[in-house]
Amino acid sequence: MDAPFPDISITDDEPNLPELQRGQRYLSTEDGRVLTDENGSPLIAVTATTALVDDIAAAKHELLVCLTLVEDALKFYREALPPRHHNNPPGLVEDDPISPADFATVRKAIETLRAEAGEDDPALEVIQEQASQLRKLALSITSWIGWKLDLGVDSLIKWGVPVSAAA
Repeated sequence: MDAPFPDISITDDEPNLPELQRGQRYLSTEDGRVLTDENGSPLIAVTATTALVDDIAAAKHELLVCLTLVEDALKFYREALPPRHHNNPPGLVEDDPISPADFATVRKAIETLRAEAGEDDPALEVIQEQASQLRKLALSITSWIGWKLDLGVDSLIKWGVPVSAAA
């Protein structure tokens, strides 16, 4: 241990430093020398706070875009329903896949999620609870679509067999 330790640092302005990714920085001394490992590779630290803030902002933006898409789909759905607001509305052949109660639940969930996306520190529990409400509606719509497909296949079989026999 009589020999001095080798200098395992390089200056920050040296050209062989690799480009850093978002949320990374070089470990350096107070005088600006970048610390390296025993092979001469610079030591890189991840600044989690910067990366995390960027990720949260991106997630909030994606959430707002998705909520807008859901609102647009619900608006299209409501506009596509047959008119029922006159003196003698036609009777329903079958119930709507989205009941008025489900519609109100979805609207409330969207409002709550928009409010959480606007917060500096959104509550994950609230987001999960509201996402669960939206997931329930999506499952009920999916089962309704499956029921309609089953009905269509059954009708095809019911009418396809006599037509095939007649042909």
